Amino acid sequence: MRKTLIGQPDGNQKVVPYPLVRWFNRLQSPELFSTNDLGNYLSWLEYQPQLAMIQGQALPVLPGQSLVRRLAYDQPDHPATYREAPVSLLILDIDGLPLRQNHDIRHPVTMIHEALAILGAGFTQTHCYWQLTASQHPSADRLYARLYFLLDQPLSLTAIKRWANTRRQDACVDPAIYSPVQMIYTARPGFIDMDDPIPWRSGLLYGQREQLPATLLRVKLPERSRGKIQPTKMVSDVPFLASHFGERWISRIGSEGFYPMIRGLIACAAWYSGYQTDWESLKQAIRQKVSFCDPDGRSAGYLKTITSNASLDSLIQGAVRKFARQGMAKIKP
Repeated sequence: MRKTLIGQPDGNQKVVPYPLVRWFNRLQSPELFSTNDLGNYLSWLEYQPQLAMIQGQALPVLPGQSLVRRLAYDQPDHPATYREAPVSLLILDIDGLPLRQNHDIRHPVTMIHEALAILGAGFTQTHCYWQLTASQHPSADRLYARLYFLLDQPLSLTAIKRWANTRRQDACVDPAIYSPVQMIYTARPGFIDMDDPIPWRSGLLYGQREQLPATLLRVKLPERSRGKIQPTKMVSDVPFLASHFGERWISRIGSEGFYPMIRGLIACAAWYSGYQTDWESLKQAIRQKVSFCDPDGRSAGYLKTITSNASLDSLIQGAVRKFARQGMAKIKP
């Protein structure tokens, strides 16, 4: 899948948003044994506008060629289709890195070298496939690109995302792509009524080694995040949390965000047990989970606000109205 840009009479460009697609064909990529294999495959994908990449491992719930949704967790109307699994390919999404020098957009390799230098010596010394994204502007004062590296050992997307969060400020690494179902667009942008102002959009840079050491991406967790939580009491108090759905949602809080995951957990609880849910115990469980999570850059005030009674009660009231099943006896939360 690709982004389309339309030339305007004033010389500007109108960006056509990506199509909203809910169902997809699943295809499995070939095995990649070297950076050359990676470069050849990505070069092919650049001219396949109907394809995009995701990093999750396909679950054998439906035939491989069937139309499926991109789901990391079961939904009431469709099972999960992908799960997180260790990956040996590191994809960095450089999102608007301010460049220290003026570069000629006709020779974008110099821009890539500057980004690698900011990332550090380990990256400059490793083979890398680079690709400018559709957001790249011809002025070349900021860099929008994806960088691809082979890792010397597999890492989880959660671990990579944790590292990416530490490089958001200095290297503008976007951590949003580290989800098992996040689409990564690889096709060149399409142009209507205009020529591509950046004809050279991708290439392969050779370093001193084939694979990037995975140890460069390891981040030491705060003490409170390393201890194993034993939520025995809160699970027994809230049967929903002991269910398959509850375990999935509670595990996502912190690792995939806070407020959206809390909202999803409450909505699923309303669907699962409706008015019979012990909402006070569920709120306590949510606060306990948040207190043990790495804040991931969120302020203490923000976390306190989203776990307050006012915030949680508002989510609960909306979820019960929308998702609670009919016929349940109403119990005041």
